[in-house]
Amino acid sequence: MGIHGVGHAKTPLVSDMAGPGPPDLRGQRATFHTVVIKP
Repeated sequence: MGIHGVGHAKTPLVSDMAGPGPPDLRGQRATFHTVVIKP
């Protein structure tokens, strides 16, 4: 759950890169999670 919190904090950053699109953010969020785990 801790990692989930980090992803949420970075949600705005991903949204800016992905642009207007909730479905896209979902896929990007999963990729971002991997990046957070692998610093």
